[in-house]
Amino acid sequence: MNFLDRIVSAVNAWQRDLYTLLGAEIRSVNEDPSAIGSAVIFALALGAVHALTPGHGKAVVFTYFVGSRSRVWSGVGMACKVAASHVLSAALLVALFDSAASMFGRPSGAAR
Repeated sequence: MNFLDRIVSAVNAWQRDLYTLLGAEIRSVNEDPSAIGSAVIFALALGAVHALTPGHGKAVVFTYFVGSRSRVWSGVGMACKVAASHVLSAALLVALFDSAASMFGRPSGAAR
C-alpha cells in the first residue's frame, strides 16, 4: 500500500468513525436536548473530514491554479467560494426537502 492509499484509507476511517459518533450524538439529543452542542461539533468535524475526500472539484480547481500560475491568495479565495457554494447548496437542499417531507408528516418508529 503506497503513501496516498494510506492517507485515503485514514481519511475514510475518520469519516466512518465520525458518522458513528454523530449518529450516537443525534440519538442522545432526543433524550437530552442540551447535547445538541456536541452534535453540532461532530457534524462540523464530519464536514471537514468529508471535504478531504475525493470530489468537490478539488482536483480541477487545483489543476487550474497550478496551470495558470496564479497567486496563492487567488486559490484561497476560490477555495472559500467553492466551500461556501457547497455549504449553501446543501443547506438549500435540506430546507427544500425538509419542507417537502413535512407535507407527509414527520417520520416515526424505525424511520425516525
